[in-house]
Amino acid sequence: MIQAKKFSTLEPSAAQRKLLRLLYLAEQHIRNTGTRPDKHFDPQYWPQILNAAACLPHFSAWSEYLHELAQNPGDLVLTNQLRHKLGTFLGKEHLEWDLFPPVRTDSGNPDYPVTGTLEVYLHNIRSPYNVGSIFRTADGIGCRKILLSPLCPQPGNSRLDRSSMGTSIDLPWDVLAEENLFAYAEQTGLQPVALELGGTNLWDWAAPEKVLFLLGSEELGLPEYILSQVPRISIPMAGKKASLNVGVSFGIAGSWWNRQQSLGKEH
Repeated sequence: MIQAKKFSTLEPSAAQRKLLRLLYLAEQHIRNTGTRPDKHFDPQYWPQILNAAACLPHFSAWSEYLHELAQNPGDLVLTNQLRHKLGTFLGKEHLEWDLFPPVRTDSGNPDYPVTGTLEVYLHNIRSPYNVGSIFRTADGIGCRKILLSPLCPQPGNSRLDRSSMGTSIDLPWDVLAEENLFAYAEQTGLQPVALELGGTNLWDWAAPEKVLFLLGSEELGLPEYILSQVPRISIPMAGKKASLNVGVSFGIAGSWWNRQQSLGKEH
C-alpha cells in the first residue's frame, strides 16, 4: 500500500480519490472487527497517511478532522463523517449500496416469527435495482424462495447484487418459465396471488398461509392470461399516482401477509 511520503506527492485530485478509498476500506475494517485497522490499515501506517493529508493544502478544509482521526483511527463515526464529507466534495453520489447497512447481532427477531410459507415470482421485471431490492425485502419478511422469469436479471449481475446488500448470495432462487408457473404452484401447495392494479384492497385481504406472490414487469404488469386465473390484490393509493414501485409494493404486501399469519397463530 502507498506510504505517507508517496501519498504527499500525488496530484491533488489523485490524493483526494485515494484518501476516499482508504476511508472506505478503513470503515469496512472497523465494522468487521470493532478494532483499529491492523491488516490493511496498520495502526502505525494509517495515522501517518491521515497526518500527511492534514498538512496538504488540498485537504485544508478537513485538516481538523484528519488530525483528530489520526489520534483515534478506530473511530467509526469520525471515519464515516469524513468519508461522506470528502465524497460530497468530490461530487460522488452516495448510492444506497455505498452505505454500510446495520449488522444483526442476533440470529433473528423472536418478536416477528415467520409462521407461514411465502415465495415470490418475478415476471419480466427488467431493472436489476428492482430485483435486488426485492431480494433484500424478501430476506427481511422471511420469504423462502425467489423465482425469476427468464427475462429477469439474475444474481451475479453487479447492480442486482449491490442493491440486494448481499441477500442475493444467501436467499434461494431459481428461474421458472411462465408456462410452468401454475404447475409449480400446484406441486408446492402455494396459492398464487397477483399484486396488481384493480384487485381486492390489501387491507381487506384474508391472507392464506401458503402464498406465491406474483409481481409483474415495471411497464406492462402481469399478462392477462395469468391475471384471469388467480386472485388479485392491490395497495390503496391516496395520491395522483396509480401504483408504487414494484419492490416497495412487495414489501408492503409481504409484511401484511406476515402480520396476518402472526395474528392467526395468536388466536
